[in-house]
This record gives sequence, structure tokens and C-alpha cells, in this order.
Amino acid sequence: MKLVLTPTDAIADPAAFAALPEHSCSVPTGQTDGKRWKRARNTRNGDGWMLGDYEAVHGRPDLVRIRWRDLQVVS
Repeated sequence: MKLVLTPTDAIADPAAFAALPEHSCSVPTGQTDGKRWKRARNTRNGDGWMLGDYEAVHGRPDLVRIRWRDLQVVS
């Protein structure tokens, strides 16, 4: 299973993609640094995927933000 991240993109093999929980119409509860999920870019026509993950806000250990990346699945 492999997931490669850049600041703006994510590339996943099919196993890594399948292992990500899907939250296309919501965001996951339990906002902890490092939690990752996938969401459909457009749920009506299946216009690709995005990877979301919670990350800590520098200097504020009580806050997290969501970083979105374009997600591509490659074999």
C-alpha cells in the first residue's frame, strides 16, 4: 500500500485508495492531527477525488485545519 504526498497533490495505489475512508458529503469527527480521508470532487458526476487531512496549526496545539490535495489513483 502506497500513498505519496506533495504540498498540492496525492498519488495513491489502488490499495491505499481503498483503505481511505470516504467522506464525500461531510468531514470526519475526531479532529486529530494526521487523520486522512477521501472525498469525491463532485458527487453528481464523479469528477475525480480529493484527499483531506487534519493537520495541526503551528503554535496552536488546540486547533487543526484541513489540508486538501488533488488525489490521483495509479496502478
